[in-house]
Amino acid sequence: MPDPQNAFQRIDTLWRRLTGAALPAFAALLVSVNAGLYLAVNARQATQFDRDAKELAQRTTDLLFESPAAGASRAIGMSNLRCLQACRGTLPPDEPSLVASLTRVRIELGASMVYVMNRDGLTVASSSVDVRSITGNSYRFRPYFERALAGHHVVYMALGVTTLQRGLYYAAPVADPERHGQPAGVVVIKTPVDEIEAMLRTQPDAAALVSPLGVVYCANRVDWLYATMSAQRLTPSPHRTREYHSDAFASMSRPLGARHAAQRAVVDGRPCRFRSIDIPLEDPDGRWRLHVYRPLTPWSPVWLYVGGTLAVAGVYAAAAAILALMVTRRRSAIASQALLRENRDQLERMVLERTSELVDANAQLRREMAERIQAQQHQRELTRRLEHARRMEALGLLAGGVAHDLNNSLTPVLALPTLLREELSEASPDLPRIRRELDLIEQSAEHAVATIRDLLSLGRRGTVDLHPMDLNDLLVLWQSSVDAEEAARRGSNVALKVSPFREPLAIQGSEPHLLRVLTNLVLNAVDAVSPPGHVGVAATRVHLDAPLHGYETVPPGVYARLAVSDSGCGIAPSDLPRIFEPFFSRKKTSQRRGTGLGLSVVHGITKDHGGFIGVESAVGRGTTFYLYLPLTDEARKKERT
Repeated sequence: MPDPQNAFQRIDTLWRRLTGAALPAFAALLVSVNAGLYLAVNARQATQFDRDAKELAQRTTDLLFESPAAGASRAIGMSNLRCLQACRGTLPPDEPSLVASLTRVRIELGASMVYVMNRDGLTVASSSVDVRSITGNSYRFRPYFERALAGHHVVYMALGVTTLQRGLYYAAPVADPERHGQPAGVVVIKTPVDEIEAMLRTQPDAAALVSPLGVVYCANRVDWLYATMSAQRLTPSPHRTREYHSDAFASMSRPLGARHAAQRAVVDGRPCRFRSIDIPLEDPDGRWRLHVYRPLTPWSPVWLYVGGTLAVAGVYAAAAAILALMVTRRRSAIASQALLRENRDQLERMVLERTSELVDANAQLRREMAERIQAQQHQRELTRRLEHARRMEALGLLAGGVAHDLNNSLTPVLALPTLLREELSEASPDLPRIRRELDLIEQSAEHAVATIRDLLSLGRRGTVDLHPMDLNDLLVLWQSSVDAEEAARRGSNVALKVSPFREPLAIQGSEPHLLRVLTNLVLNAVDAVSPPGHVGVAATRVHLDAPLHGYETVPPGVYARLAVSDSGCGIAPSDLPRIFEPFFSRKKTSQRRGTGLGLSVVHGITKDHGGFIGVESAVGRGTTFYLYLPLTDEARKKERT
């Protein structure tokens, strides 16, 4: 096989001998400059157009998926009890309070309509609008119903069956705890496309949002609306599919006057740059795309130079033809070698690209599986918290009602020992025994009063009167209280240390309620410690830049944190989810057995203060309770300074 390098050298030698060196060099320079100028301008325009088109597609995507209607549909589906009842069939169709609620949502969002469908696709309630009611209509054929009923949150675009108006459909499942993750129905919010069209009209380039069937759904040119991207009749016809489902579309659709080829198009007889970008909308018929067109800028000097260059090049065409005849056989051999190398390189590239696609697809599948598992775990956690909150609320209401009756009954029992002591005769031989028995009655009554006070605290959630205070002052006040003396008496062989923070901790709080929280936590800690041991109370300031996940999720912010720790027996992991439930206790009979209300009172008062609770415990090593109370605005400003 001849050496390619030697062959090209011989060709170059013949060319120089035939034509000389100066004129060919000039012609080559002219060609290079003109071609470089054209390519640079063209590449710059193409790059800028790509950037603008992608930015427009991203703005369109943001308008679709970050709409308030998306969040509203999710919120209604997860938390609206009447929606759930309507889907179950326990409420009549168009129940007035549910219709009023849906109408408020429609007005606040500026939506076209808001409606709820049961699992059969039948509309059971809809917001009041100027068109006829859609309650009783079946929309089971709509793809967004099928996707939402499968547990997905869907954004879908279509032409309305009832209104014949374009709209964005935000669909979300109606959560049903009794179905173990299976939705009871679907809530749908339909909004107009005015905001998207207004955004497109601000663009200097022609832009159109095209459905999977090739129909222009939104555009900044009015004459493009409902036009099809092909002159041929679409199959299937859009007005017979689930995308439009309206015979009215047959009279609106027409071919778009544009021809497309790769990244170029001819619109109204004018050549344009053309980009087609995917929009991630839910649609069983395929992908929605955003088409963007920008007219090509004429560069007459460049074309003039290119024309001159071509004229100069024509002079040398004859000489090039003669040389071509001389080296035809050598070029054939060289071309064969180059073609062989190119085919080999192309095969290697295809193998690498296919392997890369498989790796990317596998990684994407793993990510989707991980996200789905995480979403399911989050849903289960939300359900658990909701059930716990309902249980706590019911027990609190029950406890408050019982406590009022018991308090009225115990008032004379508490006063009776004092009256009987006044009537005792000092000469009575049973005087010591009677006094002991009266003391026992009085202590039992006082214990019952304390229990009733805890019950009343549970029943009066949300009635705490908050005022500015310093958490450090609260610790100092507690150290000189009767409760601190009681803690010292019950833990006579336990070391109790109270550590205020070195700087003020300004919060909004109720002093008596927070004193009760501190007393309950310290007494529980003392009871859990076997001598010798220690109990610590410490206050500090914490600044959270990210959510703190634990027993509860503490949002970012600046907090005054109160920590009560002990070196006691700890809490079993199986008991942690229930420690704040009323009447729950694991104290043994030989220990000081309480009522099981102490931590419930702590939880209720902390929530009334807008705070959060954290728990760290290890069996055999001890327990630490953390109370996160928000600092006042002045304290937060000082922290930022």
